[in-house]
Amino acid sequence: MLDQFAGLRDILATRVPAVTLSLISMPAHSPDGRFTEWYSDLAGQPVPLTQLDQNARVKAEALLQDRLSTLRGQADRLAGEGRGAEAEALRQITAPPLPDMVYVVNGQPVLVGWDRMRPGFIPSAAPAPAGAAAAAAGTPVAAAAGWGWLRWLMLLLAFLLLLGLLLFGLKSCTDLPLPDPFAEPTPKEEPQPEPANPDDALRDEIARLEQELRDRLAACPVPEPLPEIQLNPEQPPAPPVEPPSQAEPPPAPAPAPAPVEPAPQPPPPAPAQRPQTQAPRPAQPAPPPPQQQSAACPKPVPKWEAPEVVILLDGSGSMGIPANVNEAEVKALIRRAQAGDMAAAQRLMALQQSGTDANSRLGAAKRAVDGTVKSLPPEIDVGLVVFGECRGAENYNFFSAGDRPRLKQLLDQVKPNEGTPLARGLERAGNMVDGVDVPAVIVLVSDGDDSCEGDPCAVARALKARKPKLKVNVIDVDGSRTAQCVADATGGKVLDTGEGMDWQELIQRATEQASLPAQCR
Repeated sequence: MLDQFAGLRDILATRVPAVTLSLISMPAHSPDGRFTEWYSDLAGQPVPLTQLDQNARVKAEALLQDRLSTLRGQADRLAGEGRGAEAEALRQITAPPLPDMVYVVNGQPVLVGWDRMRPGFIPSAAPAPAGAAAAAAGTPVAAAAGWGWLRWLMLLLAFLLLLGLLLFGLKSCTDLPLPDPFAEPTPKEEPQPEPANPDDALRDEIARLEQELRDRLAACPVPEPLPEIQLNPEQPPAPPVEPPSQAEPPPAPAPAPAPVEPAPQPPPPAPAQRPQTQAPRPAQPAPPPPQQQSAACPKPVPKWEAPEVVILLDGSGSMGIPANVNEAEVKALIRRAQAGDMAAAQRLMALQQSGTDANSRLGAAKRAVDGTVKSLPPEIDVGLVVFGECRGAENYNFFSAGDRPRLKQLLDQVKPNEGTPLARGLERAGNMVDGVDVPAVIVLVSDGDDSCEGDPCAVARALKARKPKLKVNVIDVDGSRTAQCVADATGGKVLDTGEGMDWQELIQRATEQASLPAQCR
């Protein structure tokens, strides 16, 4: 049962972001078969959706529907690839859930108990009672009414750990005063009634032991710090004196000369003149050289905090024009062709067909995207969307660090096509990312406006309203600034190929991620 579901999760992990896949929790049956435990990769305390306040519940339900829609789309794609069994299983999992099947962990919705309404996919050994199951980060929560032997064992270990800490604290406080035998005995507290629930009794006992441990440790005397030896700044420190060997006694101080007149006794020798009997302190290690510090690899961020990056690549016919062709000439040909000049249209078509991967705009963009993706930190998943025909855009989904060579293979297959469905491509790229709890950056590489009756500016405004942490940075290939409104609507920026930077430097800046050093990749 679990092998089948784990295989489906492995397939989805290469197609959707990790935060989207976290919607489906992982089931596991207890050893005695009395309940089902549910696991989630998210960290935090699970809360039933029905117990949230109105605002939090509306937000969680919106995320739930958005991720269910994304996963159902993947089910359709699996069916198109001939994976009917996996597609049907995913449709059953993402069917409209009951209210008690949805929990929220740090604002993220999580589905539990999805197997009880889907007997055709993964039947549970023991169905979980309603409201008893929950999702926790790396920690199973039993869905049956009883504690189970594992839970009692964990609580017993916690009790023994606290008892050990208490004994350690009592042993370390050797200077505490003894009780006064003549003091009046303190009145005994009335015995509290035994709580009906054994859980409450165990928690009360643990809390009492913790408080007693804190009181004992607070009563321990704090040792005074040893005084530091101050050297005279006007004189250099005296060299260390070797301690005398066991065979030779320390030399006696020289006798004072006989005074001619009565005079006071000379002061005793200063402590600094005595031979040292303590071993010198070990020297502190020298700091590493600056070149070693600069070569240190940056600390990776947790997977669930890593931003999402999507490359939105223009594959229209104009991207096939050689990159070294004068931009003013191209714009003039476009204006004349739109006005009905057949000679200009033929010249423009010849330019588009003369470009190759070695010298065209599209070839330069593909090489820069590949170089940038290789230098990104491994915890960042990179998505790819290519648009070049008015019928739609091709969504290649996300690629993990180990799957980036396949992204290079797909880039090599992209060829220029007629049409520029910029609005449709932007919509598909925006639907891939979270943009609500996880930051997202879309890098748009394009050389023109939408030619398929779409409105990229309206699409950008709608995406930003739904996903406030989404940003679109634009690589303006031809300097026309036609996608300026897309960057402005999402708080992004426009980078021009005429700013003196090469293509890879432009795309690297647009991802807003620092290039990882070669030795750290």
